[in-house]
Amino acid sequence: MLHLKKVFCILFLCTLISTVSAATNDTKDIRHYFLNSQNLRGGTGQISNPSARVMQSSKLSFAAHKLESVVTYGVWPGLETGFTIDFSTLTKVDWVRWDSVSQKLKAITLNIKYQLLTERTFAFDVAIGVRGRESYIVASKLFNNIDSSVGFQFCQQDGNIRLLPMISVAAITGYSMFMADYDGLSNKMDLGWRFLLSPKIKFDVLLVDIGHVTDLLFGNLFFGVSLLV
Repeated sequence: MLHLKKVFCILFLCTLISTVSAATNDTKDIRHYFLNSQNLRGGTGQISNPSARVMQSSKLSFAAHKLESVVTYGVWPGLETGFTIDFSTLTKVDWVRWDSVSQKLKAITLNIKYQLLTERTFAFDVAIGVRGRESYIVASKLFNNIDSSVGFQFCQQDGNIRLLPMISVAAITGYSMFMADYDGLSNKMDLGWRFLLSPKIKFDVLLVDIGHVTDLLFGNLFFGVSLLV
């Protein structure tokens, strides 16, 4: 029931954002620059959730938010891979001891995503992927200035395989993208604003886990930047 309430809340919030965010004349010309953005947990997406889009072939993207960095590479058309490094975890590791290798590895999360279908040949984009120990399937659709993604994550909890929802909706207005996420795995909602500084550089202001704001400046609020090369 709690999951359903959060899903309904984010759908209402995203509908409100979409309604008040009218598209400007140049939105259609620049909106594709937002679709290769990196999410906090690795890979192409919005805030915390992945989308069904993948990095362009032979393109490399770097993103940094606080003490977390994301690297994503387009291996070939339809396939991307990359990793996330949590530097806050690395600072707690004893680099001298050899038995701390496992702790170092915990700070690195690998991800890979393959796009099964595209909007050019199907009604929407569809992709499958793996991030760390979780796998997922997600579908994305860009309609005018509204970008949305709906998917499910597969994870093991208490010895059982669970299927958890993830929903992302964003409104692209001018050089800004206003985003809202619901992540069923961590049971949290996020809000964000992404600004296009140039075709290859984006600036993010993200408020994660809005239902549990304990330390706004150092805990829930994220500033970040991403670069496409």
